[in-house]
Amino acid sequence: MQRAHFIRTATALLVLGAACTPPQIAGPAIDPMTTKQAFAGHGAANCSAVHPQTEPDLMAWDAESRAKVARLRGEGVIAVRYRAKGCEVELEVLDHCIGKGAYKFAPYSANETKIAHNANELYATLPLGAANLSGKLSGERALRTDYMLVGTYALPPGVSFSATALSGPDCARATHVVSAVYVGGFAMAAGEKRAMAGAASMFGARAGGGSAASMDTLADEGQASACRDAQQSRSANDGCAVPLRVGLLALEGAQANADTPVADRVVSVAALSPVPPAPLDGGMKLDADADALVAYDAALKADQSGRIDPGAAVDAWTKLAAITKGNPFVAVATQRAGRWREYAAKKKTRDEQKKIDDERLTKILPLDSVAAQQKEQLLDAYVRLYGRVSAGRLLPLVTPAAARTEMASRLGLLTDPMGERKNAWLYEACEGGNLQPGNPYAPYASDGGACARVADMLAKAPIAAEVRDEAIAETLQLACDRGSARACTERASGRDVDARDGAALSKRAADLSMEACVAGSQQKPEVQFSVGSSCQAAWKAFRAAGDAAKADDANRRAAIAFAAYCAGGTDARVEASCDQAMSHAQSTKDPAFIRKITSSVVERRMAKCQESGDLCLSAIDDYVALNQMENARTAYKRLLVDASPRCARGAMDQCFAMAEAHKLVDERAKAAAAYASVCNAPNPTDGLDVRSTACREASRIYAKGASGLPASRDTALRLLRRECTLRIGSMSSALPDCIKDVPKTLDDLVK
Repeated sequence: MQRAHFIRTATALLVLGAACTPPQIAGPAIDPMTTKQAFAGHGAANCSAVHPQTEPDLMAWDAESRAKVARLRGEGVIAVRYRAKGCEVELEVLDHCIGKGAYKFAPYSANETKIAHNANELYATLPLGAANLSGKLSGERALRTDYMLVGTYALPPGVSFSATALSGPDCARATHVVSAVYVGGFAMAAGEKRAMAGAASMFGARAGGGSAASMDTLADEGQASACRDAQQSRSANDGCAVPLRVGLLALEGAQANADTPVADRVVSVAALSPVPPAPLDGGMKLDADADALVAYDAALKADQSGRIDPGAAVDAWTKLAAITKGNPFVAVATQRAGRWREYAAKKKTRDEQKKIDDERLTKILPLDSVAAQQKEQLLDAYVRLYGRVSAGRLLPLVTPAAARTEMASRLGLLTDPMGERKNAWLYEACEGGNLQPGNPYAPYASDGGACARVADMLAKAPIAAEVRDEAIAETLQLACDRGSARACTERASGRDVDARDGAALSKRAADLSMEACVAGSQQKPEVQFSVGSSCQAAWKAFRAAGDAAKADDANRRAAIAFAAYCAGGTDARVEASCDQAMSHAQSTKDPAFIRKITSSVVERRMAKCQESGDLCLSAIDDYVALNQMENARTAYKRLLVDASPRCARGAMDQCFAMAEAHKLVDERAKAAAAYASVCNAPNPTDGLDVRSTACREASRIYAKGASGLPASRDTALRLLRRECTLRIGSMSSALPDCIKDVPKTLDDLVK
């Protein structure tokens, strides 16, 4: 109860009567509120963050109770009493109460890991039995659970139960029946946090392994080999049938969780842990009914943005579960609909309480009569409950201004030291919802752009090192949830992200990039550089994931988008876009597609060449590749018009461009003379790399000879000796060795 009222209590302390001359407050000074007072509960755990789950995991539960579930599921519908009060979450199997019905097995494959770094995370993720394990988290220790799910024993979808449908002397105490039993195997251990985060799966690695010194095995049930067999065969296996999770269905007419006060159900951001990514269950089942496949695809998309809109995820998975014909996804759909429904309920409760706390802090933070230390403690508690993004919006209300900067550093927030509300606007756009009129970041609210910008600024802000990574990770995750592919990619590489979550984040980044790529293909040319960048990001992601078909599609779209910007862009990115278009086209290894993109790019380059003399060399190169020599010579002649007088005035880059152009159109004698002029130019420090290249190119041509140019090995050797002098220096002790190697160097060049 205390969490729900901690801001209310603080407010009561602040309305002491002012009997003395202002600005003093009558009575004793207000003692600073401690974090423990703000988060009363079981030890270090925030018990107000524990929310009764409709599908609790059983790994932290006692082995005897798990055995009861395994035994009773074959006798009828299992009845239980489920109660939660703060950190005290209890599930009691009622041995002497049973319902009529039968559980049917359906395959469901998933390999998952849960890691609790502190009591809050333990009580939020494994509340059943957590009290018995919280002592394992002292110091720099964590608790890890690795498990394999192979299937569910579930009641038919849509079934309901009333208390009158149960029989037995214990039924008066029943609050729920078990609607599904998720079976598999698991291993649980405690140890050093680093060892826990980096270890391979513990399930199947029996005691006595190399990590025994740093890990304390707490439980190991089921046979890993049997679980792998069950996943592959998609059938039940007695060696992998440990109850790991149960779905609970409230009895009609019974008050479920009657012992749980509403105030104790307020949930923090930490407890709003994301629903794990949807398993593909062995891949897409192409023999499934077409409607089921369409619904499955829609559910996966809704799943990706479920933290922002859990209701849409619930609806999508529920619709999938309702399809009975040719639907192999019923079990997973029922499970995910339940998990998102639980998440939505917790989020709704949290949002309702947040609205109340927002209103109170909006009034308290500007008060001069409240000490800065107390304001920081209130904001710290607020951060723990609702996150930094929401707190950043409230920070500008704090007075005095000097206190804001120090608070921002310690709490991991951006501040506006000069009093402007720029960062407050940015936080508001990141948080979403109803934005105030005039917010300049409103266009970036829905796609995660505002949150991504907050993360970028946090990386450079003067905030405490111990909270920086946590603040950036929190904001990147929100940006990813809102649709920023870049944020998903950055979050996937976070040190605190495990392999499974990292893979899910990378997939979301790829899907978001591809969505932007496809959606932007019909937009105006001026936005095609951004579209091409999205396609390029999708191409890289799909290629890394080994999805060749999607990678090829994204690659071709990138080439088309960059080519469109090459043709219609007007800024400095045009030539880079032309190069990107050519690069992506070449990587397809499709001659027809390469010719199509090259033709588009060269038209742009030729137009620029004719207009101003720019890009002529690139146009020549492109036309030669297309074997359009007449066009290549047209661009060649245009290049000479501008380059010749500039070269005569000593512009070595223009002389080199002329030499390259001569070579491209097979005027090799002219190319040799132009390269040699660059090589022998009087100032040896000007354009050293270009001159070195020119020496070698001229040497190669003179050694072989060309039309109208007799071969001359002596000239070729002299040019290479000049290259030695340019590259090493005439006074260097290494010069004689370079000169000595010149004949061999020439032989290699000629080859």
